[in-house]
Amino acid sequence: MEEVVRYSKTEKHVLDALRAKPEAKAVVLPEAYVGTWNLNAKRALKSLLDKPLSEHEAFALVGAAVPIEGSALASNSLMIYDGQVWARYDARFAVPFGMWHPWTGDGTEPTFALFGTVQVGQQRALMSLCFEDLLLGLHLPSLLLERPDVIVSAANGWWVRNSSAEVVQREHIEAIARIFDLPLVRAVNRH
Repeated sequence: MEEVVRYSKTEKHVLDALRAKPEAKAVVLPEAYVGTWNLNAKRALKSLLDKPLSEHEAFALVGAAVPIEGSALASNSLMIYDGQVWARYDARFAVPFGMWHPWTGDGTEPTFALFGTVQVGQQRALMSLCFEDLLLGLHLPSLLLERPDVIVSAANGWWVRNSSAEVVQREHIEAIARIFDLPLVRAVNRH
């Protein structure tokens, strides 16, 4: 039942965003927003989002934990959907010992990829998932060599609740956007 509510909320947020800004070409929802990514999530969200995304020629970028087959590990990912095709972007880094548990068989598995940009429609987007907002060095290769058009930040504030860390994280990614003169699209889940 919890999954159904999550998918319904996802649909509501996407539809609300597209109604509020009909010219919008992407709707970004926070890190881990739909919980675990599985066949049910894919089918439900496809059914709920196909028509509105296709009609608006827009994309939904939805945070999910994607299980790694044969293990207790998951990838912290943004699932990117245009109403027809799903794509996936995996976080390059995770909170050490909070999400990423080196030398154990559970937690979040970072990809440690050098570059972090993906094509979303006509825009080249630099992705920054949660803790990555604090890591300028992680983003420098993409900022300098891949020349993104926009920064997309998706975060989940559960790990910094009731502290100033969320403010520091937000200010850091905003500063990166200002330094490189790039627009920033940011979604944060505080639950």
